Amino acid sequence: MTLLMVSPMAVLMLLMMGHMYPNKQRNRAIMITSVTVFAADCSGLRTSADRRRAIHAGDDPAPFFGYPYQRRGGPAGP
Repeated sequence: MTLLMVSPMAVLMLLMMGHMYPNKQRNRAIMITSVTVFAADCSGLRTSADRRRAIHAGDDPAPFFGYPYQRRGGPAGP
């Protein structure tokens, strides 16, 4: 989550205050790295959400949420 906030901030800082950072090669490297990190982070969030949905879609939540009484044959749920 921190990378999702810091990556766009680095890009905005370079765009708005580029005159304060005279090293063009370093600025370009920071820009490319920030965009790459932001894209990878967004991709990772999307993959994580898809994985959670695939695990819990239509499954009994007992093995994942730890309702021991469901595994012993107790009441159906809270």
